Amino acid sequence: MPGFSPALTAYLQRLDKTEPLLVLLEITAGPDTMRMVANNEEITFQGNIYTATSFVVDRPGANGSGKITTLPLKICNVKRIMRPYLAAYDGGVGLPVTITIINPALADEDYSELTATLYNLDTKSDNQWVYFQLGPINPLNRPFPDRQYLARHCDFAFKADPRCGYSGSATECDRSIDACRALGNSRRFGGHLGLDGRSLRIV
Repeated sequence: MPGFSPALTAYLQRLDKTEPLLVLLEITAGPDTMRMVANNEEITFQGNIYTATSFVVDRPGANGSGKITTLPLKICNVKRIMRPYLAAYDGGVGLPVTITIINPALADEDYSELTATLYNLDTKSDNQWVYFQLGPINPLNRPFPDRQYLARHCDFAFKADPRCGYSGSATECDRSIDACRALGNSRRFGGHLGLDGRSLRIV
């Protein structure tokens, strides 16, 4: 089995497995990562705690129409643990979801071959479950270009981005060209004034 250690290979080839395989789930939402395990108790894996949660990864959706195949996932919604993340991140659409299958008795092995990261393409929910449709990002559905170019709004995070370069005492900036000028930092302005309708544009 390519990529598997001898111990993990021997375990996977056994017909009389005494230790169960567990499915781990990681959902990344901005700075937060929700870690869950389909188990009756939490576990620690690679230094991270996975909370015991009821979820089901279903069989991939099969179709012959040329659409990207999806992997249905449903997560228990009784305690509403997903609600704040769905509200903050457009229903969870686009969030990366990593699925890993492990044997907890061999927790130190390399599970990269049993790990996959997909993205949530669609969300539905009811009182009991949150339903995700997982799959690769369809390049035809991605915005192009992948960022906005604004004439009078700076791209750089105030003070946090070294390209901003502001080192004064001000603590706030609305990242407009007017604010940048008021702070005496307009030479480092990260907008695209050439796109302003009042300016000459060469394309």
